[in-house]
Amino acid sequence: MLNSLYAQARQLFHRLFENELIRRVVKNSGYLFSASVFTAAMGMLQSILAARLLGVAAFGVLGVITVFATVLNKLVSFRMSELVVKYVGQFTETNDQPRAAATFKAAAIAELGAGTGVKVMLTELDVDVLPRDPDMWGADLAKKAKIRAATNVYPDGLPAEVQQKLARRYADVFTLFLKHGVERVTFWGVTDATSWLHNFPIPGRVNYPLLWDRDGREKPAFEAVAEVLRTGVKR
Repeated sequence: MLNSLYAQARQLFHRLFENELIRRVVKNSGYLFSASVFTAAMGMLQSILAARLLGVAAFGVLGVITVFATVLNKLVSFRMSELVVKYVGQFTETNDQPRAAATFKAAAIAELGAGTGVKVMLTELDVDVLPRDPDMWGADLAKKAKIRAATNVYPDGLPAEVQQKLARRYADVFTLFLKHGVERVTFWGVTDATSWLHNFPIPGRVNYPLLWDRDGREKPAFEAVAEVLRTGVKR
């Protein structure tokens, strides 16, 4: 009976680990656990050395200072890890390295500003709705022409479902801004007619990144942002 249970457990184990996702989860969990154990061990060693060097009274003062700094950090931290986790992973998955790097930079600047009490204001905001290709940054004109033809997917207007997707993205972004106390946001343009993204990173494409369309009419994205600001939603 024990042999039968062992065989079943072994079969189940092999079946689970045939799944690539399960293997990756276990592997990454091992990394996280190892990092936690190492951090805890180093923290314990640090505490022991500090106590021996400073003495009981001075070590107690150091503990008070450390706790105060930790509590203060939790109160003023921008918690930009949420932004990094959500969007950097998404951009990395689509091989959009420039946007991933820009997200990291924005998160670092916002976190630094919040930690020092500086008012955070963001400029040059827009949302690119066209697909990107990692080769579009090069100087090969023939390749750029092919990429332009493949990525200029909405030359005659933005479909309704993409309008709604853009609106949801803007709502998510402004919810995050509102949650973390961003003081002011400036857009990179007013209407889609004059957006710089028509000619970047490849000229000759038609883009729709702003809150007003080419004729100056409000888009669903405008209503989504207005609703977030009206209701003061902080998800």
